Amino acid sequence: MQTSTPFRNLGLILAASTFVFACGDTPAPTVSISVSPDRFPNGGSTQVSVAVTDFELATEDGTHHSGAESHQEEGTETGGDIVRTGHYHIYLDSLDTNPLKMSSEASIQLTVTATVGAHSLIVRLHGLDHRIIEPQITDEAAITLE
Repeated sequence: MQTSTPFRNLGLILAASTFVFACGDTPAPTVSISVSPDRFPNGGSTQVSVAVTDFELATEDGTHHSGAESHQEEGTETGGDIVRTGHYHIYLDSLDTNPLKMSSEASIQLTVTATVGAHSLIVRLHGLDHRIIEPQITDEAAITLE
């Protein structure tokens, strides 16, 4: 026969509180991509803008682009924490190919050469060491090559 004790319930409350405190309520990073123009000649270029939330874009050496004081960060996952510093890779149509570009700039000029027609530019966040952040943080923008 099992009896409920105040100490058992207290243990459950403490465990739950510790979990909430350890996980925090900081939202996961997000990324969004926009292009202008979204229709351009094959071999032509478009202006790509990448915006992030709860993530800081930085070069491989850890220099931040926020205008704040530069400092180094590892940008790798430690103890289950979400990576919050790094850069992005831009892919054409599939994440299974080599990226067209890697950058930490909020806005870049991108030249695209592929078959004429509809395509998708995919942006994915990476840590400073180029590891893919899990779960993957991506966004897509439709383009048309003429």
